[in-house]
Amino acid sequence: MRILKAEQQGWTHPMPLSPRCRAESSLHSQLTSSYLTALHSSSHVAAERPTGRGAPPTYLFGSSVISGKAPCRSGVHRLIVHAGLPPRPLHASHARVASLPIVVAFCALRLSLLLLLLLLLPRYQYPNILTFQHSHRQTTAHVSHKAMPPRIRTVEGSCWGCKERRVICDLTSPSCEKCTKIGRRCDYGKVRLRWTDCVASRGRLAGKKIPLCQAPVLHKNTDHHILYFENELLPRFNISNTVPRVDLKVLSEDPILLQSIIACANAHATYRSANEKALSLSKIQDRNTALKMFRKQLMSTQSDDTSSSLFISNVLLCILDGIIEPITESSATHHHLMGGKAILRQWKGLRDVFQTKYELPILMLSIFATMDLTHAMLIGDDPYFDASTWPEFGDSQAWWGNVKADDDYLETMGILSQLATLGHEVRHFRGTAPIGIMYSIQNALEQQASRQEEAGQTSEQKAWAAFCATYRFTASVYLYRALSALDVDHPLVQQAVSDCMDVIGGHDLTDKLHHCILFPVLIVGSHCFESEQRLAIRKSIAQTAPYLSFEALRSLGSFLERRWDELDTSPTLRESNWWTYFDEIANVTCLF
Repeated sequence: MRILKAEQQGWTHPMPLSPRCRAESSLHSQLTSSYLTALHSSSHVAAERPTGRGAPPTYLFGSSVISGKAPCRSGVHRLIVHAGLPPRPLHASHARVASLPIVVAFCALRLSLLLLLLLLLPRYQYPNILTFQHSHRQTTAHVSHKAMPPRIRTVEGSCWGCKERRVICDLTSPSCEKCTKIGRRCDYGKVRLRWTDCVASRGRLAGKKIPLCQAPVLHKNTDHHILYFENELLPRFNISNTVPRVDLKVLSEDPILLQSIIACANAHATYRSANEKALSLSKIQDRNTALKMFRKQLMSTQSDDTSSSLFISNVLLCILDGIIEPITESSATHHHLMGGKAILRQWKGLRDVFQTKYELPILMLSIFATMDLTHAMLIGDDPYFDASTWPEFGDSQAWWGNVKADDDYLETMGILSQLATLGHEVRHFRGTAPIGIMYSIQNALEQQASRQEEAGQTSEQKAWAAFCATYRFTASVYLYRALSALDVDHPLVQQAVSDCMDVIGGHDLTDKLHHCILFPVLIVGSHCFESEQRLAIRKSIAQTAPYLSFEALRSLGSFLERRWDELDTSPTLRESNWWTYFDEIANVTCLF
């Protein structure tokens, strides 16, 4: 079937057509849509093929054929379209060249569709990949969150040899046991020195920035620590100007006592030093070494000499963990005091210590007796030394100085020991103390106060009387609060607090004596309500702290501030008993 359409260039009227042409023209409108459909739905463009010599090319679109431009016999130009016919050569007289822009537009349309499909294809694939990656990432994060933390195989302060081998170092100075067994040099230095003058090391260190200088840390030897202990630390535990000398020869034969002295001296010197962080590692190592040697000696056979050495070392550990640097996590102070009591029970040469009078053991024994007494009063325990033992410290070089056996201070300490024993019974066995015993104790305290007021005193005697009065008023507060179960704001309690604050805030106490009333400051200061009294306590601590340089003073100040805030805001605290009131600080420190 063919459609013939003719148009004469420049004609104004169509020429007459033959019957055959009219028949073909009648079908023109019917096949126009078929031609357009074939044009747009064709899936390929046929190759260009010749239709004869000198004839224009013929283009095949699917099942349709568009020929070129050729004149017919009647002078009409034709556009020949063959629809539904197989492709065949066309005569030059029946062909006309198709419009080239249509072909180019069709090709561009097909290319654009192809590119669009290629661009849309990744858009539908990437979300699945991203979803898989996201879910894999979540799964990995979930598994890593539940994973166990890495195992820590080394401890802080380990030597370099144990760090390299990733084993636990025992921190023994100067050489740990693991390095000693294998004959390896043990080095605890912060920076390990290595020989780097080789080709490999120069290449490994190339480009790395090495600091030009570091703050030097002075490594003190044993003699330095002993001298510091004798000249700096012992005077802070002694009121008198007479300090027992430390025999270096004896210490050289007693490694346990020597290491305990080094640990205390190094800890106190580090606390006072401006370079505390740089020296903290050495301080920890000395303390751990002292504890290790002390425990090792406890497991061996003990004699009178070893018991004396163990007891003094135990007192030094009490000072270290209870006063110089209180340890709040493990109640080390309480365990040291319990261990000291056990050593005293097995030590047969204890009576000989009271006869030495001027040696280091009597000083350490007086310090332990005071720490044990103050600790027992706070926790409701029975002190080791009863009231009858305290006069035996007379005429000896104790920490409070050389006083007579009938001195007011020794009498007051005996009364405190008796009160602590009653407190132990009240807390653990019976709810109240015998009224007769409490009445006799109160009379003894009042008689001592009257005796001091009547005696004519010098400035030195007034200072000593004020020192004894602070401990006497502390005994009265304990009598009212722990044994009589009176509230904090009871008039009798507040009267004793007010009298003691007059002494603490007065001018009779010397600086040396003022440094040794920490236990009265704790007991009386925690019961203060008036702002003037609290201000006097703050001034007392501020006056004492720079000289003593003990961490226990900082703990004392923090405890008092918390108690004062609770007294102002919590009425129930005023009704709490003695043991609950001091439970927070009882096992942490042993101030005196």
